[in-house]
Amino acid sequence: MFDLIFILTKGGPADSTEVLSTYTYKTLFSVTNFGYGSTLAMSMFFTVLAIAIVYFFLTSTREDGSAD
Repeated sequence: MFDLIFILTKGGPADSTEVLSTYTYKTLFSVTNFGYGSTLAMSMFFTVLAIAIVYFFLTSTREDGSAD
């Protein structure tokens, strides 16, 4: 939920509405700490990837082809 939070509050007063995506953006482009910002972005990517894989396996249905 990067766009809505960034457009409306840019992290809010005293970073009260800052989420991981806005924190990563600020780290990469405002502070220009590219190493730490890249690490944050990659960790966010792998976290979302892991959740998506688990969700895929939990919601997939198996067709075994046997007829009763």
